[in-house]
Amino acid sequence: MASPSPHSVASKIRISKVAGRYLLFDLGDVMRLRRTHSMCSVLVGTNPQAPNQNMFTGLPLELLEEEARLLVDRQDAYIVDDARTHLEYLSALPEQKRRAYIEAHMARLGEARGSLEDEMSARAKAVKEARESGALAGKGKKGKRRAETKDKQAPEDSTCAPSPVPSVANQPQVAAESSPDVCLFESPAPEKPSVSKSVSRAAPTDDVVSVGKIHLTPGTSKDLLPSGYVSTSDSSNNSDEQKNMALTHSPPSSCPLYNYLNSQGYFMTPGIRFGGQYSVYPGDPFRFHAHFIANNYRWDQEIDMLELVGVGRLAGAVKKGLLLGGERPGQGAGQPDGRNVRAFCVEWAGM
Repeated sequence: MASPSPHSVASKIRISKVAGRYLLFDLGDVMRLRRTHSMCSVLVGTNPQAPNQNMFTGLPLELLEEEARLLVDRQDAYIVDDARTHLEYLSALPEQKRRAYIEAHMARLGEARGSLEDEMSARAKAVKEARESGALAGKGKKGKRRAETKDKQAPEDSTCAPSPVPSVANQPQVAAESSPDVCLFESPAPEKPSVSKSVSRAAPTDDVVSVGKIHLTPGTSKDLLPSGYVSTSDSSNNSDEQKNMALTHSPPSSCPLYNYLNSQGYFMTPGIRFGGQYSVYPGDPFRFHAHFIANNYRWDQEIDMLELVGVGRLAGAVKKGLLLGGERPGQGAGQPDGRNVRAFCVEWAGM
């Protein structure tokens, strides 16, 4: 795959270097990296609603050093020292720009509050309607039961006369006369007031729900930093000196193999869980399973047979092949397309 032509700084991917890690905070850059450059990398951001779990992660996206170096070599990205860039720009931020940022943030806060209030009001209205429909259904069932009970008692009432029942006012006196152990000075037990459930749990009359005070945390600072902002610490001019300052002085030994596989359209993720350097996918990992476990070796490096058998059997156990690759030294070595790399695939056959 031919290297793309150089782009302007505004169209390049901005890689933030934070504590020696290469991170992407912009969702547009993450999508562009996946669609255009066949890189998915690893999401390392925690979920604010469930910070203790590590299954569903979000921004930022952490790049491998091989990925960051390849993007810079192709002039598709530039690396910035995140802390220095922010302090350098924010210290000289004009008051008008700061006020505009605060106003835009308050507008987003109002929109979030309005949408949250609408959602809670709709939820309260649905609960109220469910309660009312349940109460009406309960009343209908009670009326039907009473009618059935009256129909059953009608034949019995016509055959036998009802026995006289003492009135409510005479019930304490009758009880006292019938029971000799009852004290004459004992006051009758007070009757418990009957309170209907509908009164004790009154539904709100107004469907509008007030959310109260909410907080909105911006996920990125791109509104403060202008598009294509270049700091004195950026590597956007692609000079070798600033590249070496932004990246480590010694590139990883697996860079040539990564560059070669990426130029062929393969996606790669860390392959430590399968005993290799990379898990190699023929397309987007959302659509394909990994086909290979890849390891990079120097051109004249001896490969331990026990390592070859162990990793090969492990790759075969998970239905993958073992891919071995190395770069031939000489003219053309170190190019972004990995033109001097040769790769072999080893599959463990059943015996």
